[in-house]
Amino acid sequence: MGRAAIRGRSALSQEPLMLVRMKRGPKQKPRRERFYERVDRGTGDGCWIWTGAINQRRGGYGYFYDDDTRLRRAHRVAWELEHGPLPEDVALMHTCDNPACVRVSHLVPGDQAANLADMRQKGRGFVPPPERGTERYNATLTDDVVRRLRRAYDSGKPIAPLARELGVRQSTAQRAATRQSWKHVTD
Repeated sequence: MGRAAIRGRSALSQEPLMLVRMKRGPKQKPRRERFYERVDRGTGDGCWIWTGAINQRRGGYGYFYDDDTRLRRAHRVAWELEHGPLPEDVALMHTCDNPACVRVSHLVPGDQAANLADMRQKGRGFVPPPERGTERYNATLTDDVVRRLRRAYDSGKPIAPLARELGVRQSTAQRAATRQSWKHVTD
């Protein structure tokens, strides 16, 4: 039986209430069925290639419109179909190194740091090493100044006067002196 809506009586009109039948679009297929219609399972233990939308600008990953019309990465949806919800901060690594693959046995959960380390180890992508200290374009300290700040801090001297003398913010000097920043500098 279809949906129905009731049209009420207008304040200006004396028309009676009437039942109006509302049209519905075609019933949407279940999520699993819609998803696997777009997967080429191939043969053997090889990759299952996503044949739906693929974004080449974002690494060649497949994308799928989920039930709530959110655009999601296809390999994450594949994992959720088999194992349940996956927290947003958990990354899925492709052991096959094929971003279009949605075969769950080729996916391993981990964190983003492990995913990037795996990528570097396999020689994929380019992630420049983090800039540290004076390599950064906006560095206001040098390694020698940091050592001087740490010596002063370790001997119990206040950091504020030294920060003023060096022309840097007190918070910058404090973070360097307490080893919260400039961690690569040894004493």
